[in-house]
Amino acid sequence: MKDFCERPGDIVSAVRSLRRAGMRVGLPYQTAEGVMFFQLDDYTLTVAQILELLDKNQLDRDGIRALVEALKK
Repeated sequence: MKDFCERPGDIVSAVRSLRRAGMRVGLPYQTAEGVMFFQLDDYTLTVAQILELLDKNQLDRDGIRALVEALKK
């Protein structure tokens, strides 16, 4: 899976799109292992997960909710 270093323009576009859609998007954070993530409304998604949803054309509240629910199982 691509990460921020390989697709910075895509993640910037994705974050802007989410903000325009009315989602609360926090600042990017990075773990000690180098994994970048964002707080999106009540969810926390990594950059890889955001790019995955973007590639599947599912980057919206429903797509985020479905991804989080699938990860819980």
